[in-house]
Amino acid sequence: METTIERFLTAKQAENGSPCTIRAYRSDLFELMQFIGPHQGPRQLSREIIRGFLAFLHHRGVAKTTIGRKLGAIRSFTKWLCEERILSDDVSDRIDALQGPRLPHTLPNVPSIEEMATLLDGDFPTAFPERDRLILELLYGAGLRVAEVVGISLDDLRPEQSAILIHGKGKKDRLVPFNPHSAAALAVYTKKRRRMVRRGKIKSRALLLSVSPNSCMAERNGKALDVRSVRRMLNQVTKARGLQRMHPHLLRHACATHLLENRCPLEVISQLLGHANLDTTAQYAQVSTRLMLSAYKASHPHAQHQTPAAPARLRILFAP
Repeated sequence: METTIERFLTAKQAENGSPCTIRAYRSDLFELMQFIGPHQGPRQLSREIIRGFLAFLHHRGVAKTTIGRKLGAIRSFTKWLCEERILSDDVSDRIDALQGPRLPHTLPNVPSIEEMATLLDGDFPTAFPERDRLILELLYGAGLRVAEVVGISLDDLRPEQSAILIHGKGKKDRLVPFNPHSAAALAVYTKKRRRMVRRGKIKSRALLLSVSPNSCMAERNGKALDVRSVRRMLNQVTKARGLQRMHPHLLRHACATHLLENRCPLEVISQLLGHANLDTTAQYAQVSTRLMLSAYKASHPHAQHQTPAAPARLRILFAP
């Protein structure tokens, strides 16, 4: 089983699967392997075994969202097994038809426009403020995934179009525009980067380097920044600003929601975010609508939870 899982992960890497997705698949599938026993092969997988695994996770108190993610990994794995003629179409279809846990319709706590201004304005309290400002401007300004941001190379920049070529999921490339804030942050950072590269003799085409200005001499390879470093940096900035704790994907949500609230067409948002399906983008419409309804109920006098007094004309008509 372990060998087959590794082959599957290699295939996903060849399909340009993100490192985060590959790590999650490995963790989820190895947990399934431990459940059924390491000596059981992939041909022994069945709908009943997967249902037993999901029930096992539920009894352990695993969150519904996590169970849903693990089921998604298993579905992807069994579809690949079917393509490789390791599992029959019938078994794969029966596993694919399994229903995950029903998730509650929770409203994402999307930062407001004012909160985003607080996050991005002013000096950055980090070791490499020029780079870190650019990262957050790209996450929010272009709605990029964090893996897409750290994967940008110098060859992806398209200054003549005021855009960047982004290599998204499933080997799907797209152009995303620079807004004036992102362009200004890029200009400041690239100037700093050129000095670092020249002084430290760094050889790297990665746009965002993991080294700080004070340590570039010690790391001449100039490794690209990783996703975890971006998360740590964002936590540092939000804490310094007195804001709620944010993860990088929340800035992508904020980008889409704020565009929609300012009447940007759904099709444009879908293209900007690199969604393969418009239904994925439509989820932001639900978020935006629910935000509007929540604000309305909290603000309009007729929306308050109280019994309205009958108009005078009706009181006269129905007086005893």
